Amino acid sequence: MSSGLQIDERNRLFVALELPDDLREHAAVAASAISGYPETRVVPAANLHVTLQFLGRIRPAQAPDLLAALDDAFHGPVVRVRAGDVVPRPSPGRARLVALGLEDVDGGLTILAKRIHRAIAIALGGTASNGPVWPHITIARFRRPERVRRSPTTRSERVFDIVRVALYDSDIAPGRSPKYHELLGTTLGTLAQRSSFHG
Repeated sequence: MSSGLQIDERNRLFVALELPDDLREHAAVAASAISGYPETRVVPAANLHVTLQFLGRIRPAQAPDLLAALDDAFHGPVVRVRAGDVVPRPSPGRARLVALGLEDVDGGLTILAKRIHRAIAIALGGTASNGPVWPHITIARFRRPERVRRSPTTRSERVFDIVRVALYDSDIAPGRSPKYHELLGTTLGTLAQRSSFHG
């Protein structure tokens, strides 16, 4: 981890798994099936990811403890998933987003997520959630609640390997898609291949 890494006052942080190209393509195809709804914001393929924890804004003074904690927590085997169904949330009748559900094939995603939740809670002085982990890829959002008809099945027996976890800062501006900047990342399944970048 780079000791010179800076997080500014306008940060909007989240921890996520980076998708391999084949899973990104699968999710993008699923998104195309719901693009016809009014005021739909389909997530660009380049921005698709699996959020493990959304942190929002932290105080820059908290950054060293957070980065050190995540540097320790970002390790483990390759995460293996299967693509599940397209799921409207919070309900099909009043959906605010649509996600591609994922099956955590061997439990590795859940183990990694729980370890990251604990590390963040300790670093920021909070309490780690004991709730279930919902593995998913958000593929579209609606500007207002939408009734979503049943989508064609996207379930697949194919197993996708996810090999990278990272802390990102989200740069949001009106009229364009968010830009995500990796601050700290690790390649899973290998000896701690880490990268850190100045924001």
